[in-house]
Amino acid sequence: MEIPNIMYQWVKDKPQKVIDHISPSALGGCMRAHFYQIKHVPYTTPPNPGALLNFQVGFLWEEIVKKSLEHAGLKFKEQWELEDKELNVKGTLDFAILHDSGEVEVLDSKTESVFSERYRKSQKKDYLETNDRYVIQVGTYMLLLKRKGYNVERAGLISIVKDNGMVREYYVPFTPSLEQRIMERIHTLNEHLKNNTVPECECQGWEVGYSNYGNPNTMKANAKGKMICTESCPDSIEKLEEWREQWNQQSNK
Repeated sequence: MEIPNIMYQWVKDKPQKVIDHISPSALGGCMRAHFYQIKHVPYTTPPNPGALLNFQVGFLWEEIVKKSLEHAGLKFKEQWELEDKELNVKGTLDFAILHDSGEVEVLDSKTESVFSERYRKSQKKDYLETNDRYVIQVGTYMLLLKRKGYNVERAGLISIVKDNGMVREYYVPFTPSLEQRIMERIHTLNEHLKNNTVPECECQGWEVGYSNYGNPNTMKANAKGKMICTESCPDSIEKLEEWREQWNQQSNK
């Protein structure tokens, strides 16, 4: 068997992450997709093996960040699991730098393609503007820590461009406006979960094609030749199951 096939099979066989709560890493994405994930609705268009292997590359980058922090002699906690039962939020942050002053600084590692920077330039937006879901993610970690009594003022997003090894750090301050945005999203999603009502889909532009709850029957090649769906996140689980059944019937012909 060829090694690439072995690698693809390995990531395909890894169990899908199961959550029963609001996740900081998903809170800034489509609320409807997040709702379906918490409700344990299986993906209709799960990440392909290449994307899953790409996630594993992210874990390798995280290990490099860890070794660098150790080499610098910094005090830090890694894989810090945080839970706030009152908010129904649970997540694990990558790193938290422990300063001598008592301040805790959240640090999250990210990877990106060289094409991401080109896209930002074409849109005339900076890293944080085009990656608002990351801002919400680290902001939520900061919120959870603050609610536990920690002194947290900012978070850092440490990103590497996989194509050329360029490393940059972007700072996210914890501000009242960011806290308000996060709390509003948490409150809204919790209300939908409590009342079992489906929230609005927030997928826009390219996000539709990369949704885990896309319509596989609408697949077509994008500009790069990658097959993506052109419809995602229906307003009911029943509709999602119709998409799945239709796709299964076509696949079995």
